[in-house]
Amino acid sequence: MKVLILGGTGFIGRHLTASLLEAGHEVAIFHRKKRRVRFSRSVLHIHGNRSR
Repeated sequence: MKVLILGGTGFIGRHLTASLLEAGHEVAIFHRKKRRVRFSRSVLHIHGNRSR
C-alpha cells in the first residue's frame, strides 16, 4: 500500500513511518523541516508548508 504521512519527521511520524516500512508499505512523508530523517529504506521526502 502507498502511504503519505503528514509530519513524518515528528515523534509519532518517525515511529509510524518505521512501522509501515517494516510491514512492507511504500511511504512518502510531508514535512516542514529541511533536514532529512534517515530511515532503513527509501522514503520519498516532500518538503513544504501545508498552511500556505
